[in-house]
Amino acid sequence: MGTESEDVGAATKRVRILHAAREVCARRGYDGARMEEIASAARVSKGTLYNFFENKEDLFLNAVLESYERARRLLRAETRAPGGPAERLEGICAAMAKAIPIISEEMPVNFQIWGVMARDEKARQRMFEALRRIYAEQADEIQSILREGQQAGVFAAHFDPEAIVTAIHGIFDGQIYRSAFDPENANSTRLGAALEALLRHAVLPKRARLGESADG
Repeated sequence: MGTESEDVGAATKRVRILHAAREVCARRGYDGARMEEIASAARVSKGTLYNFFENKEDLFLNAVLESYERARRLLRAETRAPGGPAERLEGICAAMAKAIPIISEEMPVNFQIWGVMARDEKARQRMFEALRRIYAEQADEIQSILREGQQAGVFAAHFDPEAIVTAIHGIFDGQIYRSAFDPENANSTRLGAALEALLRHAVLPKRARLGESADG
């Protein structure tokens, strides 16, 4: 069994390989990205690379999933942060706004990999199952905050938490998609304003704002 430091070292090396794969793919395209060049960019041997990933397809599939997981970790930190439901919801919106320019830079590579994965049923199902899990976990956590706020009287009583989460995801994903061909849309302020408008009118009691009580 490896020591904790060995485990941390392996995790760091794995992330370095994934980031190198994205960098090489951005320069060369998926078809032009060679495992030797990725290993060199990650400062590991080609053999070490294959210790982590079965083949090129497996490597790039994990590169896409790591991108989504990174955004997921940003939001999870806010759903578990101290404070009331309004403060945590505000934190989630701020985390989404912060993530927009980071994720938008990765979308051209993600789209390339999506196209490759879509051609193989096994890889496609593996990717889709992982993404469904990520979205479902995130939706459950945000819905839990919304219901907590309703029960506490912090949020309006008559709205459907599931519908609000669908709208939040639609705004976030739509802006990321558009940013791939319209870089100016990778705008944290614009996303924050859109989420604020949705939640102020649909979730918060009249005159309340995120981070404030109805009497604030």
